[in-house]
Amino acid sequence: MVVNHALLLSDLAIKDAGGQGILPKADRLILDEAHHLEDAATGVISKQLTVRGLQRVTAGLLDRKGRRGALSRMVVAHGGDDGVLPAEDQDKLRDLVESARDLVQGLRGRGDEVLTEIAHHATDAQGNPVRITDEVEASTAWTVGIAPAVHDLGTAYRDTMATLADITGLFEDLKLDNEQILPLLDLARGRRRLVGQAAVVTDFLDRQEGTCRWLAPGTGRSAQRHATLHAAPIDVAPVLRRILWDAVPGTTATSATLSVAGRFGWWARRSGLADPPRTATFPSPFDHASQALLALPRDLPPPTDPDFLDRANERILQAVWMSGGGTFVLCTSYAAIQSISTYLRRQVPAPVLAQGEQGRNTLLQRFRED
Repeated sequence: MVVNHALLLSDLAIKDAGGQGILPKADRLILDEAHHLEDAATGVISKQLTVRGLQRVTAGLLDRKGRRGALSRMVVAHGGDDGVLPAEDQDKLRDLVESARDLVQGLRGRGDEVLTEIAHHATDAQGNPVRITDEVEASTAWTVGIAPAVHDLGTAYRDTMATLADITGLFEDLKLDNEQILPLLDLARGRRRLVGQAAVVTDFLDRQEGTCRWLAPGTGRSAQRHATLHAAPIDVAPVLRRILWDAVPGTTATSATLSVAGRFGWWARRSGLADPPRTATFPSPFDHASQALLALPRDLPPPTDPDFLDRANERILQAVWMSGGGTFVLCTSYAAIQSISTYLRRQVPAPVLAQGEQGRNTLLQRFRED
């Protein structure tokens, strides 16, 4: 079975927490491109709170077009005379469900408001996400704007979760059949998801050793309007040791870039390998010394410089002339592709094929024919 790192690590984390997991049990793992393992683990273990995430975890609790939410189904299943609850508890259930519905809707609205209020704090002067440091916490923006708003959102989470817990508490000593228990399970699942999000709020506000916290712009269409809260461990090695190496000792890690000067110590420490692993290196089958030339321009400005692309275009043109054409230029953005291809078309008589201007199959066919 072939899966990506994120899915594998998510599965291992769920099983480590006592869950069933997503993937079948495995006694052997091969982690290809294992130099990405630390970043992938950071992504899986990191916590974030977004407007879209809040809407997603609460969607199952509320009614949608053509479908009742878990709260309404609780009333249908247990709020009448044919339910298992005593009469007085049926009244409590209906009141609690009504209160919970208002709280969930209020939480969604408050989440949108708070993450909108602090959106203009989510980037620094250079447009980078804002890490929460001592300096940030001492600023007026934090003490007057960010921290009180996020704290208020945390209160909304706690009130909502408490009311959902009161609902499930009515059924603690009752026996339910499969049909009766389904709405209760959905309600409990929704509450657990809210607990996870509330933990993000707590971790974001509370300084903890070994944790990095930051604000960033939202994603998608709301990127300019909403902020996102993030908290992540600085060192994922202990978690990887527990959920991966100790849990599945028959694991092989492969990559072209795991060793430094022939040694694997750096990667092993960062990836949580407590004991020295068995290692092997295999030389490249290619004769790089006679088949390749590495050239590093020393006079280019950094990529953030406004003149970078213009200066890089000149060096790329030199490489095209030196190699006699047939040149493949790798870029990190479509803006770079457009800049470089436009420049080269003015300078060289040969065809210039650019990603995004035609379909992939068409570009490949033209490449083969020319």
